[in-house]
Amino acid sequence: MTEAKKEISAEEAQVAIDLMDSLLDKNLDEVADLPEYAEQVPNGMYMLTIISKEKKVVSIQEKDKKEKTNAPCIQFVYEINECLELEKEEEREKVPKAGIRFNETVFFHRDVEKANSVLKAKFGDLGPSLGVERLGEIINKLEGLKVGALVKTKKDKNKEDTYYIQATNCKLL
Repeated sequence: MTEAKKEISAEEAQVAIDLMDSLLDKNLDEVADLPEYAEQVPNGMYMLTIISKEKKVVSIQEKDKKEKTNAPCIQFVYEINECLELEKEEEREKVPKAGIRFNETVFFHRDVEKANSVLKAKFGDLGPSLGVERLGEIINKLEGLKVGALVKTKKDKNKEDTYYIQATNCKLL
């Protein structure tokens, strides 16, 4: 799936430069700060806001392959509102402050049925609250929802110092 590069006209380039110049002309206090992202969180029950979901294709390097693979996926961005309960209460000081975000990606390139089952485990309980029964309808209604979710950090078994944050068992709050 290669994407053809579109040439832009001189007029379109000038419009882009003018827009860029107007953006760069803002005072620093008018420019939004980038959100902070967590690499790890203590395992527990959290109140989250689902900021966005995006269906896309990403190029990944699989463990035993030389060539990169184009992998269809859905990427979710969550924002932590608060920690409701921890698996280990002694980790309370490691809980990120409210407003910290994390990403989670569900890949569909290897086992589509397993990916669907993963999404069902994450969001299936939201269906009745949202008045829908199809997984795709649930996914389409996620943005902006506040949910309670079981959140876990998992270490990547193939990459040193790489962790993934996962949310499951989402319930509408």
